[in-house]
Amino acid sequence: MKYECNACGKKFETEKPAPRCPKCLRRTSVKEAPPAPVEAEAKAKAKAKNDPPAISAEPTPEEKRSERLLAVLIFPAALAAFMRAGFFKITLATPAALVLAGLGAIAWAMLAFPDLRRRARAGISAVVATSGIVLAIAYYLEGRSTVFNIEVLVPMILGMLPGLFVYRLLKPLTSTKS
Repeated sequence: MKYECNACGKKFETEKPAPRCPKCLRRTSVKEAPPAPVEAEAKAKAKAKNDPPAISAEPTPEEKRSERLLAVLIFPAALAAFMRAGFFKITLATPAALVLAGLGAIAWAMLAFPDLRRRARAGISAVVATSGIVLAIAYYLEGRSTVFNIEVLVPMILGMLPGLFVYRLLKPLTSTKS
């Protein structure tokens, strides 16, 4: 390996595990010499070829934007379900509640995703998910006068499952392989 002494600036090569500078005989000031530019490029290419892409814990700006916009998806679905169940002064018929939830899902997909393929996949699966959520919550709440917030979570999750299934089925739509 190639080394360079910080104290005297001497460059040298050795295979010893604890290198010592041949000029000043110091061990603590020795560091690896920077590789030559051609060598560095070759190493970087080999590393990029062999290493899988690093998974970042930090969400991308697109993921952050999508998470913030989830309210656009959830609010119309929950509102429509509660209106369908008669919790407000306005009572919606089932088709009207489904249309309201579907419009919220489409608006969310249009705002959350920049490219058409991902919009289509998210939009279709979100419409299915919000429809399932509306129906599950509405039928769960039917005939009830009081409800705890946590009670609504179970039918919401169950109603969302068909949308997740459709999302997985449409994965080939957004694949970038040619």
